[in-house]
Amino acid sequence: MSDPGNSNPENNPPPPSTPPPPGGTPPPPSTPPPPGGTSPPPSAPPPPAYSAGAPVPVPGGAVLAEAWKRIVATLLDGILLYIVVGIPLSLIASALFDGSSSAASLTTLNVASIIGGVITALIYFAYFALMIANTGTTVGGMVMKLKVKDQNGGDVTMEQAMKRSSWLLLGIFPILGGCASFILVIWGLVSLFTDPLRQVPWDKFGETIVIDAS
Repeated sequence: MSDPGNSNPENNPPPPSTPPPPGGTPPPPSTPPPPGGTSPPPSAPPPPAYSAGAPVPVPGGAVLAEAWKRIVATLLDGILLYIVVGIPLSLIASALFDGSSSAASLTTLNVASIIGGVITALIYFAYFALMIANTGTTVGGMVMKLKVKDQNGGDVTMEQAMKRSSWLLLGIFPILGGCASFILVIWGLVSLFTDPLRQVPWDKFGETIVIDAS
């Protein structure tokens, strides 16, 4: 009579084992789901690429001024200031220089040119700073219906207007100032068509933007 506690191993084969996958490496354990059973939120889509021709909204619901309008407004201001300042100073310099090539006459002309450059730079600076601080625009900006605002859409302070116009004081320096002004103008033209907020160097320094007020 056989003992139930001593069963024959041949009559009780071991359970079949799971064959390993090809290559002999067991499968990695599955990653448990995050707590709560929810999947991670999808990543936010990238912001749309800036297009130089598309209007860019700014705080307050305004729209940035188009580049060509700003260029025309600047030209109008330049013509106005040349009529008011440039022509009278040229007439004064011509009256001081009698046409002779004497050393005294040349010295007088050089001194008059330096003084004229200083006066012109100060008048240009005062014109843009005072007009923008008090009205938010210039005569050219009024014609083209433009407004200068701070970067949050508020009114420009006197400090911002002075900082924004300070580059015009480079005209005080006869040669270096002219070269620096020329570089800034070229930089500004490039920025009008490439910067997302169309901020030229003096806009960035004054923390201002120019909007369409039409």
